[in-house]
Amino acid sequence: MCTDGDFNVGPSSTADLLALIKQKRQTGVTLTLLGFGSGNLNDSMMEAVADAGNGIYSVITDADHAQQYVRNKLLATIVHVAKDMKIQVEFNPDLVYAYRLLGYEDRDIADANFRNDLIDAGEVGAGHRVTALFEMVLTGGTIPSRTGAPAPDDGPPSTLPREIATTDLALVKVRYKTIDAADTDPALEVSTTLPATAPQAWLDVADQDLRWATAVAALAEILKGSPYADKTFVPAIRSVCAAQATRDADRQEFDTLLEKIVPLL
Repeated sequence: MCTDGDFNVGPSSTADLLALIKQKRQTGVTLTLLGFGSGNLNDSMMEAVADAGNGIYSVITDADHAQQYVRNKLLATIVHVAKDMKIQVEFNPDLVYAYRLLGYEDRDIADANFRNDLIDAGEVGAGHRVTALFEMVLTGGTIPSRTGAPAPDDGPPSTLPREIATTDLALVKVRYKTIDAADTDPALEVSTTLPATAPQAWLDVADQDLRWATAVAALAEILKGSPYADKTFVPAIRSVCAAQATRDADRQEFDTLLEKIVPLL
């Protein structure tokens, strides 16, 4: 569906609309939305509708972007390789004092529901990749004190058994169903660990994709006025983006936009 997100035909309420879409997805039909328009896109509504329809939400900015979407992303919206995928990261409390997830707040589910296979989760299209970034304070460190930052939240005590080994920093678990599985079918689970020796002090030892993701996230923190944003990182952000600008059209466009907004930061 190509839309500006102003759904004014059909069901009159958001609840009715989402209920209809969830009903139709039981027939095997998914709903992907492409947002068109400038300044009036209803992002939150379109994301909610795409989630309910087991689809993907993307924004189309111009004719070139539309062609790139068809070439690079259309297959991922048509061909799914997994459904109801959930990711859970367990940090070693003996090694990690605090952590912060950057983004994905609206995708959060209760820890106890990770292995509840009746809980709806995300679909994965062919060639689709997801990157989640965590900011960590290791044991012995202190949480940065910034004006306007929310108070640290310990959360309720966990009643789940600890699964991470004492020698590991983090345990990453992925749970998913095959594309032909029913809602009541059990999911498959795989996991991997991050050893305690993995963290590095310098960004230049990371691979290109991680450096790029870190630079983009750091810029996003600055643009949205996060209390944890640090404008002294702007030269490093520019360096990473300039070095990778020729890798593909998206990175080149991002680097061009970055140079336009740097004087405004």
